[in-house]
Amino acid sequence: MIAETALLRFTTRNLGDDIQSFAVRQFINSDHTLDRDCLDDGPEFQNLVLFGWLLQSERWPPPAISKVHPLAIHIADGSRELMSRNMEWWKRLETTIPCRDASSAEFFLRHGVSAIFEGCSTLTLKRGEPQQSGTVLFVDAAKTTEFWPRVDFPKVLQRTHKIPGMQRANQEFRRQAVFDALVAYQQAELVVTSRLHVMLPCLAFGTPVLYIKDDLFNRPGNCTRILDYLPHVEVWDGHRSYSTGGRLPINFRPDALTHHVTRRLTDLGKLLNSAPDTSQNAE
Repeated sequence: MIAETALLRFTTRNLGDDIQSFAVRQFINSDHTLDRDCLDDGPEFQNLVLFGWLLQSERWPPPAISKVHPLAIHIADGSRELMSRNMEWWKRLETTIPCRDASSAEFFLRHGVSAIFEGCSTLTLKRGEPQQSGTVLFVDAAKTTEFWPRVDFPKVLQRTHKIPGMQRANQEFRRQAVFDALVAYQQAELVVTSRLHVMLPCLAFGTPVLYIKDDLFNRPGNCTRILDYLPHVEVWDGHRSYSTGGRLPINFRPDALTHHVTRRLTDLGKLLNSAPDTSQNAE
């Protein structure tokens, strides 16, 4: 029997991929998954929820699936040539492509595909843990006196989204790693990070966050229209300067984006959760 709906799973070291999946699972009840980088190597599904960073491999487009539901799509710079050769696949979806960033939306529009900048699914995450005062958390950001926030914290912790062994880990391990990370981001009084998928969950939770632009995320498309919503540090010639004057950041919540992506996920969940799953076994 054909399973009703598949979400994405990942084999990267980057925990940010799984954080996006965690957010989508808040709305869509399915334990069936396809490997994001091997979409053509798996069982058949009636629905595929396609979201996040595309793509890490040359295996594109996905196989024939009755219905593909795009969500918070990001087309990486290195994938755009391949995507450009497969625009007819996107056009056949006959829907406006909701994009995680403005640059991806503009890419689709240049190729005659309807698209809209709508934000990331991680903006829908809900706080479930209380904040603990006195803790600053650095996530993939160097703790140096160069840009140390001008406020004292009794507890300084460090985390990373590049978790050793993640490529070989099972889905249970990956989901637990996401849960642990999100708890830490909720409990911190301040988070300092160079990671997009640390910054966005913190925005959703209302955790003050200072985002440090580095070489990886300094590309024009990755954070377009996101950095407008919060204080961040610019980096040039190895020197850092606070755009906020070095004050403790005030968390600006992108309410308009959160509203749009929440509404889309809510509607998609109602549609997909209403149909019975006819498969015998989940992934």
